[in-house]
Formats: sequence, C-alpha cells, structure tokens
Amino acid sequence: MTHETPSPRIRPVVAGIVLVLLGWFAISYGRQYGLVLARSPVLDMLSASLLIVGVVVRIMAFEEIRCT
Repeated sequence: MTHETPSPRIRPVVAGIVLVLLGWFAISYGRQYGLVLARSPVLDMLSASLLIVGVVVRIMAFEEIRCT
C-alpha cells in the first residue's frame, strides 16, 4: 500500500481555506461575546471581502514565487 504525496500546489489552497475559516470563526466568536465593536452588516461584508482578497493575493504570490 503506497501513499500518494499531495501536490505542492494544493498547500497554498489548503492554507487559504484554513485562514478564511479561522477568520470566520474569529468574527463569529467576537460577535457572540460582544468583542466586535461595529455591528454593521456593511462592515462585516467589507471585512470578509478583504479577508478573501488577501488570501487570494497570498496564494497568487506563492504561485509567482514558485514559478520564478
């Protein structure tokens, strides 16, 4: 029985998914215990969008570094 080694290209994707989930849990935890000061849905959507854009940029940067 041999185990296949995962592709190195999947590592940044998994890291991005983990970061998004951690950010989501942090927002949810902060809201549940009143740690989030601004409770505006617009700001929540903006922060989630920035989080996703940041993860995508990070994945693209890793791909660019790996290609050069």
